[in-house]
Amino acid sequence: MRNRILKLAKRLNKFTFEDIEPILNIDNLQEILDELVEEKLLQFKKGTYFYIKKESKKSDLPLFFQFHTKEEINMIIKCFCACVATDKGAFLLGISDGPLQKFNMYFRTMIYEKQLQELKEYFANNPKAPKVRTFYEIPIYFYLYDDKLFVTGKELRSKDLKEHTQEEKLKIKVLYSRLRRSINHSNMKKLLPYHVAEHIWKYRKDFEQLKNEISSLIK
Repeated sequence: MRNRILKLAKRLNKFTFEDIEPILNIDNLQEILDELVEEKLLQFKKGTYFYIKKESKKSDLPLFFQFHTKEEINMIIKCFCACVATDKGAFLLGISDGPLQKFNMYFRTMIYEKQLQELKEYFANNPKAPKVRTFYEIPIYFYLYDDKLFVTGKELRSKDLKEHTQEEKLKIKVLYSRLRRSINHSNMKKLLPYHVAEHIWKYRKDFEQLKNEISSLIK
């Protein structure tokens, strides 16, 4: 009965008791209306009831997610984690190359921003001078905390910067050498820190772990 009243209230938007009593013909109508007002499903003001519209929950995901099924998105995630080129992934999915590029850039942005937020938390407690390395003559700034490598496109600022230890510098050097072998396409020059962050994120993780982490980030 409550649903019937709410449906009518939604259609009318505003009404009085006398407006709906002959339509519904319910003995305990006043009692139900009072309950709906108390639950903030209706508003009562100066003898008139007003239907309270529920705000639809907006997705935080970009609009292009809405144009693909759950199965397609799962396959796109798998292609990204497996380093499948967008043209090959598009062929497998039967879609154009453009949407996959948008998805991949979105995944990289999430990965970069997540590691950047974690880096800022470390940096706030223990600011370190970055080790600067270049890819295609573009400087990238590396930081190492708790054996985790972080990357930024711009140096983090602090008045009291500490140097990385010799052991940390060596680890950064080794990891940078491995990254150099992975970052080997000139088209990665655009938004380079995001590509570097992606390769750091993928390092030493199996496919299932990568897939689960991306799926978790977009939920």
